[in-house]
Amino acid sequence: MKVDLKNTMIKVTFICLVMFCFTSIFSLLSARLNNPIIKLWKEIIVVLYYFMTIFYVFLARKSTLKKIVVCVFLPAFIIVLYLITALGNPLILVFYQVKSDLIPFFFVVGLIAVIDDSKDAFLVYYKLVKTLIIVGVINFALIIIQKIFTEWFMLFLQIDDFNNSSRGSGLRLDNVNESLRAMGSFTTFIASGTLMVICFILVNEVKLYKRWLRLSLSVMFLAGAIATTYKTAIIGIALYLLIKLIIYFFQGNRGIKNTTIIIYTICVFFSTCFAFNNYFLYNQLKSTSVHDLAYSSIYIRVKQHSDIYWDVEKSNLITGVGIGVNGTEGPDGFKSSSKALDSTYVNILSNYGLLGVILYLSILFAIMLTITAREQSVGENTALMLLLYHLSIEFFTNNILMNFPLNLFFYIFVAFPIFYKDIKK
Repeated sequence: MKVDLKNTMIKVTFICLVMFCFTSIFSLLSARLNNPIIKLWKEIIVVLYYFMTIFYVFLARKSTLKKIVVCVFLPAFIIVLYLITALGNPLILVFYQVKSDLIPFFFVVGLIAVIDDSKDAFLVYYKLVKTLIIVGVINFALIIIQKIFTEWFMLFLQIDDFNNSSRGSGLRLDNVNESLRAMGSFTTFIASGTLMVICFILVNEVKLYKRWLRLSLSVMFLAGAIATTYKTAIIGIALYLLIKLIIYFFQGNRGIKNTTIIIYTICVFFSTCFAFNNYFLYNQLKSTSVHDLAYSSIYIRVKQHSDIYWDVEKSNLITGVGIGVNGTEGPDGFKSSSKALDSTYVNILSNYGLLGVILYLSILFAIMLTITAREQSVGENTALMLLLYHLSIEFFTNNILMNFPLNLFFYIFVAFPIFYKDIKK
């Protein structure tokens, strides 16, 4: 019997993606068993998947010049360049940073290797959307259960009190007003809240379902985001709804609609840049009834950004303080004096300097312009809206780059319109 290698690889792809959506299970196992192999399960799966896809490309004779360049030579070049630029930094910190910054891209590259053309891309994309929405519904149910039955949930985990270290339980258990910030099927409430935003966007942009079901799912995912108390997710959905209202008047004119999204993204980007790097907004709110909210959401972020910026300026404003030097996550014994990197902005600034920040922003805005300028492509609306969310609010408030598997989903949805034209027409 002839084996359909392509369908087999696509099935493997979705098995991996579903596993990534339940990181909490593996995190609990790794904490209970204290097994270093289980702790690296995500990275091991991604690397194995990448090599499987490359093997598939050559075995199935799908090795076009474009695939070889994108899937083999480009990753090899980036890894070598990364390691060369990291010379002089502690090797263990460099490899730990590679784990979070580069490893997720290998899964995306592997997925590109499996997909032969736009027809394949179209089918895989819609299957991915359906899968993620189902996971989102499951995640919503877990969020509600964790919120309502918090004490039982804590007893199930055999934890006496909330903790933030992720070491005792394998989960990050945050609380606000003595209430658990539910993490759903993930290890943090941030990941769970971000998934709610992604699912909210997918439901309304891809439009796989009838209007009444889209509305029901939208309400569900909004409620899930609110239940996690993740303010970035809630604001992100609000910004998304506002731009949807604005572009409603440009229905049928793709060019004007996409250009409006880019202009909107730029305007909100500079607004949040000012708000989270200057005490002006906090000073206007500190004497009001929302003082506590302003302190935790604005003041702390501005203080952290200023602190990291001055460290970078004293070290090297162009290239940063060094790869892996800051950040609370990392190998034991190396992070005793490092500082938290709670936003994408300071994460890139600390590790790669102002040059890294400029390069990163240039690439993402260039992707938005490319999607707008070229023919209609697979998933372009979703990609633009996710880039809007990331650049307008998430960039200065939280760090999706260190947030697996949300960083992986983000990269995948942005990659589709870059490589594949839309065939719906």
